[in-house]
Amino acid sequence: MHTTELFDALSIATAARTKEQAQKIRTVMEAVLGWKYRGNIRVDEKQGRGYSRPRTD
Repeated sequence: MHTTELFDALSIATAARTKEQAQKIRTVMEAVLGWKYRGNIRVDEKQGRGYSRPRTD
């Protein structure tokens, strides 16, 4: 999931997005939900920064 998708889901306008908000999202995604931050991830043919779920084999 791209970080921009998370901002959109939280209804945070592009102009209002800050580094601090991105860090809060990262903390929740990693520490609470167990997702892993990736500096380069491809989702539906789009490339960007975001998160991937841990494998559940």
